[in-house]
Amino acid sequence: MMKFLLKVFSYFLGASFHILLSLLCRVIFHLLLYIEKNLLPTKQGPPYESLGLILSHLPDCIDRCHFRAVCKSWLLAEKEHPLPYQQLPWLITSTENSRPFKVPCFSFTSKKIYWLNFPVEPYGERHHGTSSDGWVLMERADPLATFLFNVFSSLKIPVPNLFEIVGGDSTLQLAFERLHNLIGWQSGTHFIHKMRVRSSPTSYDCLIATLGFFGTLSLCKPMTKSWTIKKDSDTTSLEDFIFYGKMIFGIDQEEQIVAFEVGENLELEGLPHVTDVFKYSTVRNVHIDEHTLGRPSIYLAEHCGKLLMVLRYGEFDDRIKKGIYFRTTQFKVFELDQTKSPFEWVHVNSLGKFAMFLGSQGIHFIPTSIMGCLEDDCIYFSVHFDRKYRLKYADRGVYSMRDGSIKQLDNIGAYLSSASRNWLPNYPDVWLFPPKYKS
Repeated sequence: MMKFLLKVFSYFLGASFHILLSLLCRVIFHLLLYIEKNLLPTKQGPPYESLGLILSHLPDCIDRCHFRAVCKSWLLAEKEHPLPYQQLPWLITSTENSRPFKVPCFSFTSKKIYWLNFPVEPYGERHHGTSSDGWVLMERADPLATFLFNVFSSLKIPVPNLFEIVGGDSTLQLAFERLHNLIGWQSGTHFIHKMRVRSSPTSYDCLIATLGFFGTLSLCKPMTKSWTIKKDSDTTSLEDFIFYGKMIFGIDQEEQIVAFEVGENLELEGLPHVTDVFKYSTVRNVHIDEHTLGRPSIYLAEHCGKLLMVLRYGEFDDRIKKGIYFRTTQFKVFELDQTKSPFEWVHVNSLGKFAMFLGSQGIHFIPTSIMGCLEDDCIYFSVHFDRKYRLKYADRGVYSMRDGSIKQLDNIGAYLSSASRNWLPNYPDVWLFPPKYKS
């Protein structure tokens, strides 16, 4: 009887949850506790022992996310039964076959698509993810609220409304408001191209930075009332940016580096703002024939303390009949040598025993030595949107730095093709990296 209930329970936990299913799981949970307390009087151990048996059959982090839908006791039991191994990333995707308050998410561990619950309707609204820890920036239109949502813990941390700007250009805020009224956009996230978060949003030194459509660099801290904004010649041509040390480093269309020093403005209740700007000229150490390859999309990353520039090249994708889109043909990776004047981008031939996960919302590296199913010296890439939030690259795949070959991501391409014949993403993919569990 006990084994049968455990098998049924584990099966339900691996499926997509609805309200009725959550209620059913509550009933089974309390039934297990009743059996343990009353029908098995000689059994030693706390009530959580039954939950431990269930958890042992759920080695995937995405399955365990469903525990919080049942009761807090499950979360306590989960802390006592950590995942048995490091988890592979997830990929939040988009399809035309949307479901209310559901987002399709591809798990590399199970190689399956799961529909996860989100606190607001994701379609028609933009959401932006960080490069780690599973935080996503979201907005609710009615009543208007902006917050960071953690996909793994369901924790929500309020941040200022993206229309609330202080210390910036008043004409820019007026432009926001006019577009909001004219086009009817209900969400300030429509004005965001990229987002980065320094430190965990639950920590005191957390800082949120966004790169906007109008060449804006906006800063805020969780739980504060407004954003500070910078818009001038230093920010209007930025293609990407990252937190690097205590500063923000950006890269422009000409591959030049712009560094922003950030401090607190005491006149604005200690809100973060840009206090100084440093510009660094750069050159490449190799020539690339971009008359043939075309102009690349530019990404900035940090790896082992070094600044990297990643260039993504593509060609017109004639498989897509609606619109003009590109498919990826190759990548070029460069490391910044700061000992030379001007700084030099040095071509990198190999990533070594690392896999790079690349997307519009950032780049993350995972050592393949702890993830045997990942390929060495490869770039796992997703769709790409340009600075005006227009889809440019509509493909996903794995690029080999060794031989330049590209193959499709396992299962996800076939799923999306079957979900919609003329499928096109309506917002950027977001790589999510589960928190590290003890082995």
